[in-house]
Amino acid sequence: MLLVGDWTVHERFDRLTRAEEEIHITPRAMDVLVHLAKNPGRPVSKEELLETFWRGSISSDNAVHKTMAELRRVFGDNSRNPLYIETYPKRGYQLIADVSIDDAVQTPAQNKDKPVTIAVLPFLNLIIEQAHQHFGDGLSEDIANYLGRSQYLGAISHTASFQFREVKLDPREIGRRLKATHLIEGSVRSQENLIRTTAQLIEVISGKQVWAVRYDRDVTDSLAIQDELATTIVIAVHDHFDLKYPAATQASMDQSYLTELF
Repeated sequence: MLLVGDWTVHERFDRLTRAEEEIHITPRAMDVLVHLAKNPGRPVSKEELLETFWRGSISSDNAVHKTMAELRRVFGDNSRNPLYIETYPKRGYQLIADVSIDDAVQTPAQNKDKPVTIAVLPFLNLIIEQAHQHFGDGLSEDIANYLGRSQYLGAISHTASFQFREVKLDPREIGRRLKATHLIEGSVRSQENLIRTTAQLIEVISGKQVWAVRYDRDVTDSLAIQDELATTIVIAVHDHFDLKYPAATQASMDQSYLTELF
């Protein structure tokens, strides 16, 4: 178990605990925190963080600033007199709190039997605007990564799934090759300041679409929309199988945007 200062980091559940305290953080903030912890003794540049965690997205330094601000709020840290995260102008960020591994801290019991394994295919890109050309790829990658955190569902890596981009194969054949029981596929399109995303869940054994949704979003912050849609889709998939996803992720979802089609 990873320890940062006097906090225990529960990476799979996007939460931190200390004595009787428990704080949930966004999956992206957890990814960045763990990355900083795995790179002790050196500043991690904004460029490295963007390439590692926002690859394929139209993003800016502001995305990193927001994530760092979230982590500082969680730790009660101050950028001018930091105890956890030091900012080095033009160089990056460094985790300066003590980091250690405590083998005595046990994680909650995991369900090792995951009869459902999902592969996320690259979403069909129907967006014309150059600024949002990578939105679909980033969304597909985030969905796969968030599914990988699930206690109950198995997930195929996005690198394995993306090899089937524009491959004309029956979904049942793709699923068999990926050893998946279900596939998620979808599309993204835009009109003026609106992005419309559709997603569907396909049962590999029958080839049938068993669930589908559509989301419309105003393009204000494409990165934030991408994260929110990935979160919403993963929670909706868990709901389909009568499963629960960690509360940290559920808290970031706005159900009012959801349109159930099936």
